[in-house]
Amino acid sequence: MSWIEKIKEGIKITTGDGEIYEPLYILSSKSIDYNVAEFNFPNVNGTLVKVGNKRGTRHSLRIIFQGEDHLDVSDRFEKSCLDKRPWTISHPFYGQLLVQKTSLQFNPEGLNTMVITGEFIETITDDYPKTSIDPKDFAQQQAIDTASVNAESFSEAELTPSDINELGNDVNDLNDAFGTPDISESAFNEFINDFNDTKTKILDAAEEPLAAANAIVSYISAVARFEVPIAIRLQILLEQFQKLSFGISLLETPTEKKKYETLAGSVFTTMANTAVNPTDSDYKTITEVTSVIDQLVDVNNTYIANLNALQTINGGDINSYVPNFTFANNLSILFNFVLSHLFVIAIDAQQKRVVTLTEDSNVILLAHRYYGLTVDDSTIERFMNQNNIGINEIMNIEKGREIIYYV
Repeated sequence: MSWIEKIKEGIKITTGDGEIYEPLYILSSKSIDYNVAEFNFPNVNGTLVKVGNKRGTRHSLRIIFQGEDHLDVSDRFEKSCLDKRPWTISHPFYGQLLVQKTSLQFNPEGLNTMVITGEFIETITDDYPKTSIDPKDFAQQQAIDTASVNAESFSEAELTPSDINELGNDVNDLNDAFGTPDISESAFNEFINDFNDTKTKILDAAEEPLAAANAIVSYISAVARFEVPIAIRLQILLEQFQKLSFGISLLETPTEKKKYETLAGSVFTTMANTAVNPTDSDYKTITEVTSVIDQLVDVNNTYIANLNALQTINGGDINSYVPNFTFANNLSILFNFVLSHLFVIAIDAQQKRVVTLTEDSNVILLAHRYYGLTVDDSTIERFMNQNNIGINEIMNIEKGREIIYYV
């Protein structure tokens, strides 16, 4: 079939509630993201890039409802969008698509037209395995088991005085990445005590390597328990991971490589565990969830690529290095479980909507329209925060203003 014939077929959208819409459309792009790891080496120009598997394809969509009844149709379409089940789109260029919407923007352009712009991610069906396992409990136990194997693996390394000194410097660098977390005084004191205990045990690492390793992984894992938003905790851990990975090309001895495997692996273990321990303010929107998914996938790919680069051809030579299989397997189980749970969270998370006001309004009317009113005015406050509404807009929000809300 020629492209001309395909265009004539038009586009058909079946929303989650089973309603079918055949709007006009404007050809738009799709992006295919790959799991990519980037390596920057000191004193070397350029970046080494490793490309892995493809992720879910992302689509932009721009559709148009036009005619005398375009407002009625667009209102019906907006109600259909409240259903969180995936859409089926028959696209003249991209074929049959099963997608989950992440954001929609409604914009009345002219007197006879409603233009709707959206972002979508291709998804699999939601017939995923159901489980009664509490994800927090499973992830926490899996993280503990993974950390235990990690520490035991490191305790088998032969540490020289130079290795012990470098290990102490690495822990100092990790501590610098923490900054001053906004946590309770008791939690902060416990965190400082863990740091001091870790430094003490590192000094005795030659005689008690397992005690030192356990102290290090316990100290790193403390971030997962901080009562701050996930984005802040993951940013701390990401900075730690980047510090550890920066000098990856300079690691030569088996002990140096094992040290990286242990410390960076402990950071990544903590990131995975953190991702399923949200505060009440986390994961309100699907964008927040997919952002965490992307971050975990990126770190996982970089970590695996780094270990592959450090690994020697075989494990029989005196200077050979091969990552610990049991630790890698446990970490893989944790990572894949967390990832699957985050996708489940994303299905139920709120989706962003953007509308352009066709007439003047105010915060009370708009908060009532999109969220309903409450006795404590919490929905009004929520609406104002989401739209950065200051005192000058409380009584009057002018026509043409873009308004954000979530469903």
